[in-house]
Amino acid sequence: MQTAVVKIFFACIVFFIAVTVKLSPVIAQVPNFHFEHLSVKNGLSSNRVNNIIQDRQGFYWIATVDGLNRFDGSSFKVFRYNRNDSLSLANNFCNILLEGDDGDIWVATMQGVCRYQKKKGVFKNYFFHHPAVNDNILNTVYGLTKDEKGNIWASSYGLWKINPANDSVNGFLCNKNNVASLSDASGVFN
Repeated sequence: MQTAVVKIFFACIVFFIAVTVKLSPVIAQVPNFHFEHLSVKNGLSSNRVNNIIQDRQGFYWIATVDGLNRFDGSSFKVFRYNRNDSLSLANNFCNILLEGDDGDIWVATMQGVCRYQKKKGVFKNYFFHHPAVNDNILNTVYGLTKDEKGNIWASSYGLWKINPANDSVNGFLCNKNNVASLSDASGVFN
């Protein structure tokens, strides 16, 4: 009985040594990372970057304080506001980026939400309005997310739902007389 236990013990040790020797080159390999710092010297519109995403085509989209940048791995294409072009970015100060279900790039700016329609190569801009709140306050957008139905939700002074299928926009603001309306940590959203 003891000889069987000793044989099993030695077999386990031999197995352990064989596995360790076989895997040691794999374990010892250190990944060789190469970092490259991209800046305005390389064509980036600003060194102040707020957000970066990679789309399903592999492009990097970079939100800066001076425009939206698309990086293909070697060069930048910069998108900026042009007051003479209603199909340009609505504002150069870009906060957050999101890729929609259809591959379009959504941009939260200091002047609403912009949707870069890849197939057309133009922007569709969404501006929020409410009679009781200044438009400049409403359109400073700090967050974007997408729900399971593909709707885009924007956070600013309130919460805004954009349906990309029909371009409808619904706003949700606090109503002090309605306990079911939005509120902040203090209980009242002003």
